[in-house]
Amino acid sequence: MKKLLFLLGAAALIAIGLSVAQQTIVSGGRLRKWVNGKPEELLVEYDGATAWIPGTLRLSNLRVRSRDHNVEWEFRMASARLDYSPFALLSKTFHVRRMNAQGLVFHLRERQEKGAVSRNVKLFPEIAGYADPPMRDPTPPPPHSSSTPWTVRLDSLVAEPAGEIWIGKWRFEGDARVTGGFSLQPGRHADIGPAAIDFRRVALKMGTDTVLAEAHGVARARIRPFDPPQVKGSQVWPYIDGEFSLHGRIDALDFFRHILDEKDSPRLRRGRGEGGVDVKIERGIGSGSATLDARSVEAATSKANLRGTLVVRTELPRWDLEKGEIDVTGSKLELRDVTASTAGGAEVNWWGKARVVEGKIRDGLDARMDIQCRDARPLYKLFGVGLPKWAEGLLQLENLHATTRIRLTPIRKAFDELAATGGEFRVSGEYDDVRGETHGVFLLEKDKLAVAVQIEGAMKSLRPLGAREWYAVAAAEHRKKWEGRAGDSNGR
Repeated sequence: MKKLLFLLGAAALIAIGLSVAQQTIVSGGRLRKWVNGKPEELLVEYDGATAWIPGTLRLSNLRVRSRDHNVEWEFRMASARLDYSPFALLSKTFHVRRMNAQGLVFHLRERQEKGAVSRNVKLFPEIAGYADPPMRDPTPPPPHSSSTPWTVRLDSLVAEPAGEIWIGKWRFEGDARVTGGFSLQPGRHADIGPAAIDFRRVALKMGTDTVLAEAHGVARARIRPFDPPQVKGSQVWPYIDGEFSLHGRIDALDFFRHILDEKDSPRLRRGRGEGGVDVKIERGIGSGSATLDARSVEAATSKANLRGTLVVRTELPRWDLEKGEIDVTGSKLELRDVTASTAGGAEVNWWGKARVVEGKIRDGLDARMDIQCRDARPLYKLFGVGLPKWAEGLLQLENLHATTRIRLTPIRKAFDELAATGGEFRVSGEYDDVRGETHGVFLLEKDKLAVAVQIEGAMKSLRPLGAREWYAVAAAEHRKKWEGRAGDSNGR
């Protein structure tokens, strides 16, 4: 009995000693000093801490910040309880078995290369202690030093509610639940997930513009172990598996100003409806679809305005996230109940449909399209294609059907191999605008009659004699000349 009492007493003394030592370490700043040896790579801060139960921490206003050559991130928690291994600290590992948190805020942003800074970098979250914009170091990461950095290992996280999750230009605000874990050794090792975010009722934003309101869905991800100094930028995507699904209400399409370059594309504004996206990712290759159905949408350029219903279903049979190349074959766009206002007046009840027969997005859009519409006037006005006034009358033909190859990039707008029919008329053509320099050739036919049209900047000329023969030669020369000036088929 005496031995048992002695052992119990010794155990109690050890427990009390551990509690006092643990409380002293976390409240006196020693833990911060151990972990924050390289604060530019990993910084852990908190306002208050209690640790009287061995292996358990209660922290208030916890803040963790880290970065590597590719990304910078931070998370903040209003309160958190951590069950961890005290003895793992001896091997420079902060091993958290379970973590329950409230008031999660998570920010992540990609560091930019000099000369290739994203035009949306102003939409990235700020991270205290790191410079804006987030630039990569001009020199490559140094080889691993002989000293071993601290490892942070989190086996199980449950954070709810998560009030803000901000990744790059995408910002989620509202009611969400985050679960998962990770292992991180700054500059040497990263292993994330499986992790999940349940979006119960959130707003998805780009800057101050709301993309989806009252949205719900889920995001799941697994990032297999990789070496950050060796895996740079988008090279991390082949290590990623996951899925993303989010559906909600659309209150306006103003957010498209952060997606489209409005110097060369229509300005999309207003609109109200529904939208969503469903994507699965396997080793960095995604597939899925995105939908948008909105009424009272406004699309405008300096030459025309359209107002009506926009319905889009974007098919994503293959999305190479590492290369930034998206296959959009099979995608469809429909405009209904449109009022079209152009320099030539306005018409109501206009409609149009377009299907991507084959297409991809990489540094712009390159797609073969099948198009049906009431007539072509609003479309060519919207994109700024200048035809002679007499030719505009031909494009009033009812139920116009056309096929063409469309290429839209920051420096090039091109409509190649145009073949359109309506009523008794046929229209063939080639049109290019590269850095504001325009050139086009068209052939307008009705039965045996044919007239060719040439566009050189502001100059437009007709060729009524030998039109078909002239057009055949001019179209071939046009393709050869403008392909060379555009640099390649994508106009890069």
